Amino acid sequence: MLTELQLEIMRVLWDRGEATVPEVQGALTEPRAHSTVATLLSRLEDRRLVQHRTDRRQYVYRAAATEAEVREIAISELSEAAVPLYDGDLTAMVSHLLAVSAVSRSDLARLRELIHDLEARERGDADG
Repeated sequence: MLTELQLEIMRVLWDRGEATVPEVQGALTEPRAHSTVATLLSRLEDRRLVQHRTDRRQYVYRAAATEAEVREIAISELSEAAVPLYDGDLTAMVSHLLAVSAVSRSDLARLRELIHDLEARERGDADG
């Protein structure tokens, strides 16, 4: 899973397209040491989420994964960690998540819509 700071760094790269370590540093909401930002970019690169090119003697980083791809990775990692805690009981896991989260009426409406769409796909009809 990505840390909040790693995710913030990814957002900087998604927004800017490319950035050097000092540019990423300057875009972060809280000041961070150059070495911290460089280390996190290197770790993101090890995970193939970021790539770099060299411009003069400086690395210029860019996102190698889209925000949707990073979300998919995060959900997969979360599922791998959480599902065993509930002995594979998806209903129990979702129930607990809803119980401990602030769920708005619009969130509930969207969840109902998602369930409806899944049921429609299972039945094989396109418009539910």
